[in-house]
Amino acid sequence: MKTNIPTLTGFPNTYANVGETSNHGIELTLNAIPIDLRCGFTWETNFNIAYQKDKIDELAYGKNDMVDNTWFIGESLAVHYGFDNDGIWQDTPEDRAEMEKWNANGYHFTPGNVRPKDQNGDYKMDVDDRVVLGNKNPNWTMGWNNNFSYKGIDLGITMFGRMGYMVSTGGEALTSHSNQGLLRNYLKHAWSETVVYYGSIHP
Repeated sequence: MKTNIPTLTGFPNTYANVGETSNHGIELTLNAIPIDLRCGFTWETNFNIAYQKDKIDELAYGKNDMVDNTWFIGESLAVHYGFDNDGIWQDTPEDRAEMEKWNANGYHFTPGNVRPKDQNGDYKMDVDDRVVLGNKNPNWTMGWNNNFSYKGIDLGITMFGRMGYMVSTGGEALTSHSNQGLLRNYLKHAWSETVVYYGSIHP
């Protein structure tokens, strides 16, 4: 496994036997020729679906997680780890009361900001609030290939899909501390109680 090491060694990481993982899955493939006419027109199709699930069973430190490598016993080898969010702060008495508790600890939340998910109820975002957000690798992969041919003319259509994983688009940085930095200056006018649609105002 590729593990992080202190940079004073001159290298950021190395490969080491630091744990045990397990992996199981299944794959199914279907090949067919639904149409094969005497005039020369044919349709060949191929459908493939696969499921896989990996898990960390043990680590070199016994049953302790290796947070610096984002390795957690019982979780996938590649996960997103960080602060979770709980939607958007609304301009309601309930949300404003909650924001006051956060802001008393040095935050600057206003309606329209991303609402962080406080895991331990202390109205602070620190290392104790980080959780496993999702899997980086898809559990399900699918592919569908179709080939149409007629008198020397071929047309191929390929489709594929992935499910059961989390994509990092950068938007998750709006949660927690990043929400309170420079982005606050750019986003402070990005939310309103009213939304304008084609010249009309809707609450």
